[in-house]
Amino acid sequence: MQEQLRYKSALINSMADRLPQQDQIIALCSGAPGQFGEHGPRYGVYVLTSRELLWRNDEGQSFEVALDDVQQMHTGYVSQYCVYIEIVTHGGHETSLALAYSEHSSGKVFYEALEAALRDARHSRATPPPVATASIADELAKLDALRQRGVLSDEEFESQKRTLLGR
Repeated sequence: MQEQLRYKSALINSMADRLPQQDQIIALCSGAPGQFGEHGPRYGVYVLTSRELLWRNDEGQSFEVALDDVQQMHTGYVSQYCVYIEIVTHGGHETSLALAYSEHSSGKVFYEALEAALRDARHSRATPPPVATASIADELAKLDALRQRGVLSDEEFESQKRTLLGR
């Protein structure tokens, strides 16, 4: 058990060292991508950040997917030991994930955090950034500066002022 914890800590630290400072680690979980069998990848660690989902194992295998790039997530087989998830990106690429459920339900917590992070990413894509609007006072100050520099005549300034004030 101690060796497993050291192994996971080393993987997490190596992944955290490569994250941009603005990324925040949201959740961690053991598991492996793809289908399992004799030739499947060894278990590693999933790291969910505020911007992406990462996985790495001690053999140097890894993958990452930006949360903004995920179009759909489907839950497949669920057992008392793991949950299988299918993620489809906007490019149509499918990635299978298996999250370990055996570690005090860390897989369930991770899955719920992943659902929430994907929901937030979809919401941020759907919500356009606020448009900066200048106040009427700012616009009047700009017009007055143009008038003082001789770019606008007094009549042009007054006309634009009436337009801004709605008169």
